[in-house]
Amino acid sequence: MPSIMERIRNYLNSQAGRQHRDKARTMTRDPHTRQRLRHFVDQWRGQRHRH
Repeated sequence: MPSIMERIRNYLNSQAGRQHRDKARTMTRDPHTRQRLRHFVDQWRGQRHRH
């Protein structure tokens, strides 16, 4: 049975994995999405939201 890292690597090298990777890259270019992600990471780390 392949390890979890091998399974992830195989998925990322598949066509579906490449499509999801490209979609994620496109989404990260959007300023609104970046702000939402930054807010989520700040909450996850236990920091206050910065403006």
